[in-house]
Amino acid sequence: MGQPSLVQVCDDPTSVTLPEADSKMASTAAPATIYVFDIDSGSAEVPSPLRIVKRVSCSAAALAHYAFTVAADKALKGSVIATFRSAFQERATRGWNNQLRKSDKKRV
Repeated sequence: MGQPSLVQVCDDPTSVTLPEADSKMASTAAPATIYVFDIDSGSAEVPSPLRIVKRVSCSAAALAHYAFTVAADKALKGSVIATFRSAFQERATRGWNNQLRKSDKKRV
């Protein structure tokens, strides 16, 4: 999502909010909650339970802005296309030359 700065809400460190990209949208934003969770591998229970790491309150506009606009801009600045193109070209060449490993052939 472009690593936005989350703002802590009250005293609960797991409760944060995603700020609006456009201050005009703040008053019209419909709040929603995104639960970020992880597997509690320290638990003796089987299967391992999930634990909530963060509760992020945000609007659809803020989520769309950070997920699609900011993240895409950062990916392009980080040369993700060149990296993908290079990796794809290398794998295609290895495949053409029949040099893929058995594990690579399963994914193809």
